[in-house]
Amino acid sequence: MFSTGIKFLFCLALLFPASAFAHLLSISTVFAFPDKVIPGSTHIATYRVTNIASQANVIVADQSELPSGLSIKSTTCSNAALAPNASCTIQVQLIAPLTPQTISTELREWAQPTVDSVQIPIEVIVTPSVFNTFAYVARNHANDVSLCSISASDNTLTGCNTIETLAAPASTAIFGKFLYIGFYFYTTDHSIELCNINPETGALSGCTTTGSGFDCPFAVAINPAGNFAYIGDIAIGTIFRCAIDLNNGTLSDCHASSTAFKKPIGITFSPQGNFAYIADLGTNTITVCVVDPQSGDLNSCHTTGNGFTNPGGIVLNVTGTFAYVVDGSSIFLCAVDTSDGNLSQCESTGNGFNSPSYMTLNTAGTRAYVTNFYDSTVSLCTVSPSTGVLNNCNTTGGAFSAPIGIGLY
Repeated sequence: MFSTGIKFLFCLALLFPASAFAHLLSISTVFAFPDKVIPGSTHIATYRVTNIASQANVIVADQSELPSGLSIKSTTCSNAALAPNASCTIQVQLIAPLTPQTISTELREWAQPTVDSVQIPIEVIVTPSVFNTFAYVARNHANDVSLCSISASDNTLTGCNTIETLAAPASTAIFGKFLYIGFYFYTTDHSIELCNINPETGALSGCTTTGSGFDCPFAVAINPAGNFAYIGDIAIGTIFRCAIDLNNGTLSDCHASSTAFKKPIGITFSPQGNFAYIADLGTNTITVCVVDPQSGDLNSCHTTGNGFTNPGGIVLNVTGTFAYVVDGSSIFLCAVDTSDGNLSQCESTGNGFNSPSYMTLNTAGTRAYVTNFYDSTVSLCTVSPSTGVLNNCNTTGGAFSAPIGIGLY
């Protein structure tokens, strides 16, 4: 006759066979914390827990040991009985400590009544400055990436030096401690370059290729949750969506999310991640798509805004109320309807650009950096917080040899 404990284990084995213990739960980021926050500020991140078991319900129990400043703000997962493929959500609140530090921990969820648990890393840098400290500029004709320091006093680029040699680098994207680089040349089965960023020095390490199946992966962008990368292949007019391993940044499961483009040369997202914007150089249009919050698929895509003749990079401000479209010899500033994502009232802003390629904003949204392809410079502009207008645009950082992408850390 079986004892009670043996009977219990036998029942578990029937419900959850050995093959299921690859994991019964999965955990993913819906909305991530910022990479850097100022002391005393408050932020909220959202995570989704899903029952990926195929035969039975599981009870989700939190096992996280969160440090001071982090806490569970709300959850639908507390002792929730999740059916197979069902999900619940957890909101984690950060009240940043008053002293500079790096917060590194994990959210850990347990699948009762088994011994299985899953975790997802949380890492946030608390710094007195909301400004970025490093800039990475893809120098297309020099076949390299340049690292510059950002002056804390005036936001200019200083001490720019080659840090990584690559053939024809194009766009850049940064999420967490990872730098992603696209390329501007046509080949088959090409990949994206992935590097680790040293937060203290800005140095890159462990650079390797990741993702596969691209021909000319010019544009690369990461959604705000950091769980999907989107690659604009200008050779075949396709947007690829790849899953991101949040632990090491690698891309996998890359497949076409949309083939409705000719030359998707720029990609960005609204701050909430619910809308994606694609600049298509082949049709001289901007397309807005609704992003499925679970699958990351792009749906209900349609053109928006007007007056574009040679669109390239596109970026939204930190509140998602203004969009900047790099176009020909100028930059268009557009109003954004946050309810449907549409662009309107697009007008030129800033001055002194020479065939601008890409643009990015600092974390505070107070400065814009624009790469000028033809005269091999980067322009630094101030940003009006109320109108979004670019003012006082001047070159910074020296010569960059046909720069395209620029990313700030």
